[in-house]
Amino acid sequence: MIILFGFGNSAFGQVQSLDVKWHGNIVDTDSMTISEYGKSITILPSGLVKGKTNNEFIDFTLPLDKDFHVASVDWFETDSLHIIFYQESIGTHMSTSFVILEKESFSVSEKESAGGFNFRKPIFKNQYMYVRSIGTVGKYDLRKRTYSWVHSDLYDRERGT
Repeated sequence: MIILFGFGNSAFGQVQSLDVKWHGNIVDTDSMTISEYGKSITILPSGLVKGKTNNEFIDFTLPLDKDFHVASVDWFETDSLHIIFYQESIGTHMSTSFVILEKESFSVSEKESAGGFNFRKPIFKNQYMYVRSIGTVGKYDLRKRTYSWVHSDLYDRERGT
């Protein structure tokens, strides 16, 4: 089962539940709160994530580039993982990254790039997560914690397409 938290375009894949509540946009507010499915999690623009999920406490910081802040978050859940996509912003520059949080140990993976801005919800199929954003598409292996393949720099900056 995959549970989605966040906002944006419709999600695809093995979606069992999509009862999403989005509480503000981090860019314009002091924090974002997720309060669904036994979770009460607060995410600050600094990347600090604190809260409780299924009676387990969460307290970690999303890895950010220097002087960047968290602009938005999409939180996905599988049977064994929390997958947290977030857009980092500084002025007019924005990029998308993700980390994987193990449900059992609550250890946080290394930060992975999901490409540019305008992130689209990933497609989940078997052990793979297909990642999409402006200029980037990739197939990420959730078991091996690495991209099977990725195509980037697909955005034509001169034409804007």
